[in-house]
Amino acid sequence: MYIQTCTYDTEDRNMGSINTLSAVIDIIKVVQPLIAKLNLS
Repeated sequence: MYIQTCTYDTEDRNMGSINTLSAVIDIIKVVQPLIAKLNLS
């Protein structure tokens, strides 16, 4: 039982990290064009 809860915990943490990472990537995709426009002007 203990081993199972450990693996579930690490899986949850990994999922959280992946979700955070994809959220950051989405933000970068939105912000990058804006920064590019600012640099051009």
